[in-house]
Amino acid sequence: ILFDDIPREVFSHYKELEEVGLAAPQVTYIMHDLAKRGIPVRTDVTTVKEAADEIMLSIGYRMEKKNDTRHYDRTILSGKECDTQA
Repeated sequence: ILFDDIPREVFSHYKELEEVGLAAPQVTYIMHDLAKRGIPVRTDVTTVKEAADEIMLSIGYRMEKKNDTRHYDRTILSGKECDTQA
């Protein structure tokens, strides 16, 4: 047994897992790639839902949960309003 922990911790060792023929979820690789490119995201996410939330937060959106549904507010976290006109 290489790692005996919660998935988030086990998949943080994705390179060691590859050395023994295992792979982490694709989202793990995506988040590490984004972080290497300078995007301030957490790399310990393990689901697409977590990754989407983290990416939205990293670009300044605020997330609210209502009745088990996620909603992204277009207000930048600094408090400034986003221009909704593209």
